[in-house]
Amino acid sequence: YWDEMESVHTNSGVQNFWFYLLSQGGSGTNDLSNSYNVTGIGLNKAQQIAYRNLTTYLSASSGSTYIDSYYGSLQAAIDLYGNESAEYWAVKAAWYAVGIGGSPTGYCGGTMNFTNYSDSFSDGSG
Repeated sequence: YWDEMESVHTNSGVQNFWFYLLSQGGSGTNDLSNSYNVTGIGLNKAQQIAYRNLTTYLSASSGSTYIDSYYGSLQAAIDLYGNESAEYWAVKAAWYAVGIGGSPTGYCGGTMNFTNYSDSFSDGSG
């Protein structure tokens, strides 16, 4: 389990594995017992996303955390490749693999019709 508030600068092993998975891909089960499957996007695209994140969205002087890096790298992927691009989903999947963020396949969709006042639903996020 990696604490999302730990400093990204002093505990970079997590981000190193994130980068490896983002560029090369991989599958397995993480320390939180979550199964993951990451489709790699290649070294060049992974470098572009990581570099944009580091130079645009993170700051060493402000003590950026893993959750800052998570959100910054998602925004960097959007900036470079577009919202909901394959690169965006790979970034999200790689973070999930290292224990940061929610499932990359767990977003809501579809239509639900309630039939009475006591119906309920879940988006699966807990």
